[in-house]
Amino acid sequence: MAIHKVPPTKTILLDYQKQLSLAEEGYNLLDRKREVLLNELMRYIHRLKEVQKNAYADFVISLENFKSAYFKMSQEQIRDVLDFEPQKPKITTTYRSVMGIAVPEIVQSETYPQKKPSLDDSIADIEEVHQKMRQSVLNLIEYANIYNAIMKLAAEINKTRKRVNALENIFIPDYNDTINWVKDAIEENEREEFFRQKTVKKRVRRNA
Repeated sequence: MAIHKVPPTKTILLDYQKQLSLAEEGYNLLDRKREVLLNELMRYIHRLKEVQKNAYADFVISLENFKSAYFKMSQEQIRDVLDFEPQKPKITTTYRSVMGIAVPEIVQSETYPQKKPSLDDSIADIEEVHQKMRQSVLNLIEYANIYNAIMKLAAEINKTRKRVNALENIFIPDYNDTINWVKDAIEENEREEFFRQKTVKKRVRRNA
C-alpha cells in the first residue's frame, strides 16, 4: 500500500475519488471478462478431449479395417490402394469474438465425390478405411484449431488476471489510502483554520 504525495485539497480529493470509481469499474469488468474467458476455455478443453478421443477411435477402426481388407485383396488391388491419393478435405474456418478475442472455429467441411481405386464391391472394409481416415483428418484439423484457440484464451486470461490483481492489490488500495489521507489532512487543516480564526477573533475583542 502507498499513499500518493499530493496536495490535500478538495479538488485533489474529488479527482482521486473519480479515479477510484473508474478503477473499481474496470476491476468489475475485467473480473467478469476473466470469468467468461475461463468458462470458454473449459468448454474448449472439453471439446479438445472429445476430438482427440474421436480421432484416435477413427484411426484405430481404419487400421483394423485396412488389415482386414489387406488379406482379402490381390497384389494389384493393394497397389491400387497404396497408389491412391484421396482428395484433401476442404475446410472453412471462421472467427468469433469472445470478449474481444478472435477465436477460430470450423464452420463447414465440404466433401466432393472422388474416384476410388478399382476394388471388388465385396470388399467393403476399404471404403470404411477411406471414410474413417477422412474423418480422422477432419478431427486433426479441428484439434489444431481448438488447440490454437485454447492458447489464445489462456494468454488472454493470464493478461487479464495480472490486470485484475494489479487493480485489486495495488491501484484500488492506493487510491483508498490516498483518499483517506487527503480527507484527514483536509479535516486537520479545517480544524487548524477554525482555531486560528477563533484565536484571531478573541484577540480582536480583547484589543477593542
